[in-house]
Amino acid sequence: MTEIKISPSQVNCFRQCQRKYCWEYVHGLRPPSSAKQEFGTQVHSHLEKWLRTATMPPPTPSGKTAKQGLHLLPAPDESLIVEEKFKMFWTHPEIHVGGLADVLVPPALAGCGGRPLIVDHKTTSASRWMKTEDQLQEDPQVLIYSAYAMIFWNVSEVVARWIYYIASSPPNGPRQPKGVRAIDVGLSAQDPVFIGHLVELTNDMRAIQSIRLTKPAANSLQASPQSCSAFGGCPHAERCKLTSSNRLEAYMSRPSSAKRNS
Repeated sequence: MTEIKISPSQVNCFRQCQRKYCWEYVHGLRPPSSAKQEFGTQVHSHLEKWLRTATMPPPTPSGKTAKQGLHLLPAPDESLIVEEKFKMFWTHPEIHVGGLADVLVPPALAGCGGRPLIVDHKTTSASRWMKTEDQLQEDPQVLIYSAYAMIFWNVSEVVARWIYYIASSPPNGPRQPKGVRAIDVGLSAQDPVFIGHLVELTNDMRAIQSIRLTKPAANSLQASPQSCSAFGGCPHAERCKLTSSNRLEAYMSRPSSAKRNS
């Protein structure tokens, strides 16, 4: 059977909207990188240089944003695994799951009671966009990276540390650092909740596999009107042809907290 490569970002896109996933990952209609994404790439680059060579981030907006979180990172060390690309089988040989881990910290250096530490850098414009501990427990990236770390070090428990580097996003002028926060979650292969999230993730991967193999018309798949306005608006709105009534109905069905944050 044809090998299918799946990343955490693909699963997130699929969960947001199946049509969007089909357009972007089956039909190749992916939008160009945004200015915010490019800023995040710059922050990642500064942090990679710090961890590899102890090079202090420069006094630029992205450098100052990165510098906020240095105290939350392990000290630069050649034993750290920095910007590590990985790939592994997922339940079936034809499904390959891959990712790019920002930092993998060996158990001896992690200071987490013998557990390895997975660190991921996230840039955001406001703390309200940060994920909670409960959300991270079921996040595809956390689950996939944790499974990889468990296999790599042959351990049953890991700690995932998601560090959020906050930078203002003014309409004009450069972004400025506005704080940093780390959220740690512990994951265990003996935890039935963790196993349950892995089962859900596997089901989504099999659905993605089916879409990748059959290559359906995107508009034949289930729509997600409640996601149309997410992340500044869907780039495929014109292709999707959802009516205003579809979107209003989806909006009204959302929890009140989600409406306030949109």
